[in-house]
Amino acid sequence: MEQQPSFYPELGKKPVSTGVKLTIKLVTIGILLIVFLIPKFMIMSLVNERADTSEAARETVTDKWAKGQTLRGPILKVPYEVYKEDSKGIAYQELHDCYFLPKTLAVSGELAPRELHQSIYQVIVYESKLTISGHFEAPDFGRLKVEPQSVRWDKAELLLAVADLRGVSDAVSIEWNGKAAPFVPDGSDNNLDGSCIAVDMSDSALQTFPADFRFALSLKGSERLHFAPVGETTSVSLASPWNDPQFSAGYYLPDEREISATGFSCKWQISIYNRNFPQEWTDDKYDIDERDFGVDLVTVADHYQKSLRCVKYSSLIILLIFLAFFLNEALTAQRVHQFQYILVGCAIMVFYVLQLSLSEHTGFNPAYLLSTFMTLIMVLLYSRTFLNTWANSLILTGILALSLGFVFVLLQLENYALLAGSLGLFAVLSATMFFTRKIRWYETDNGKLQ
Repeated sequence: MEQQPSFYPELGKKPVSTGVKLTIKLVTIGILLIVFLIPKFMIMSLVNERADTSEAARETVTDKWAKGQTLRGPILKVPYEVYKEDSKGIAYQELHDCYFLPKTLAVSGELAPRELHQSIYQVIVYESKLTISGHFEAPDFGRLKVEPQSVRWDKAELLLAVADLRGVSDAVSIEWNGKAAPFVPDGSDNNLDGSCIAVDMSDSALQTFPADFRFALSLKGSERLHFAPVGETTSVSLASPWNDPQFSAGYYLPDEREISATGFSCKWQISIYNRNFPQEWTDDKYDIDERDFGVDLVTVADHYQKSLRCVKYSSLIILLIFLAFFLNEALTAQRVHQFQYILVGCAIMVFYVLQLSLSEHTGFNPAYLLSTFMTLIMVLLYSRTFLNTWANSLILTGILALSLGFVFVLLQLENYALLAGSLGLFAVLSATMFFTRKIRWYETDNGKLQ
């Protein structure tokens, strides 16, 4: 009977023990695993670069549409005069401001998301229809130690801060105790930290208190819609067909929320006891922007985030497939050259580039599945050229398919990814121990490890 070739070639003329041969092969595989860290980090850098390009495209679109919106107001601003004397005893006049917040404030509306495109990149923006209403009590200047005769009602304004005025789609008019008055652009105000529109309150008909107000606001924006809790009692109710809302970016979480595949609805109820500023003050004493709250329209994990997470598993995938090839060598004496290990590793790395490029056009899941299919076919056909049977090629390709499938499942999980990953690795190690339990690594029989 023809003698089978030894599992590892002899080094020179002196026979080499099986343990040394095994060590040489394992060290070689270990070096290859380290070498494959280079393309791994290169692909991670590529993912980050594409994500930065996508962010630049998003900025280009939102700069022309409207950025994230924050509404603060309405707030009644009433100037008053203060008379002082300089060092020479000459009297002069300073103009200061009183700010009064509404007793109640209610906001309700709907957000309609839209998809805009810059080249191949998708940008999510929105259009909203808001109804804002509330109630003002008569300003109490005595609590601010302001003399009534020094008040300048002729310069009074009702301010509404809008983060990006480009998003105001239609003319805005308020109903104040049944009287209509328009909002007009009015620069900015330090207390409101944003561009303002304002109602001129110099008309005596607008100086009647208590006062109920109501107005509609058509507002465009991108990514977020936030509010400031300026009412002694502030309630906000929003609804949208967008199914990936995020509430953690604001200072308050909604009291009620419902999220489904068809959209979300939410409601906040905030009182004066939940914030760090009063109902009235003078000058620039408080930063009311510190208590903004609202909703962000985001994608929980876009295809770049998923692609980056996917690439981080590449070393594990290569380790598992190299381990499978090595165990196949140990159990069948079918030698696999180091160059063949390298090509199979390169096929796996190309998988991640394919997945990234396809995901920019199809989304992550279809790109992952198509790239997996292409890579499996390539590895199957190539491995058949150096493995003796189709069965061995199918088994090893199946191990690669299970590995990639396992990573795909992990990427779909949010709260249980770590648990599933640790259980999966435990199962892989247990299976490796089981299939190698009968191998006596320091003995050979006709070139096969026992």
